[in-house]
Amino acid sequence: MKTSSTMYASQIVGKYSPANREFIVTYYSSLQKIMIDIYDEIGGGFIQMTSSNINSNDGNWHHIIITKKSGTSGNDLNIYHNTVDVSDSPHQVGIFGGIRNLNPSHDAA
Repeated sequence: MKTSSTMYASQIVGKYSPANREFIVTYYSSLQKIMIDIYDEIGGGFIQMTSSNINSNDGNWHHIIITKKSGTSGNDLNIYHNTVDVSDSPHQVGIFGGIRNLNPSHDAA
């Protein structure tokens, strides 16, 4: 990502709409944090990981990598910033059974 934005939050990537929430990665420039949310619309819950403070609001390119292990908790998510694991605060709400592709027709090229 590359940003010098002063907006409170900027979506980096996501497959998210109010009707079909799957995942969203957001950079909060005022907090200097990245957050990943993965939703389970069938189970009604979600898992989340928030990074520790990172300095990415400098107009330079920064590499962001998100990984997920096979489990169903926020601890199974990792956020990497410029190859450093900056995962800090896992969170889970409700029942999270796993990642589901709610609208596969949008994935076809």
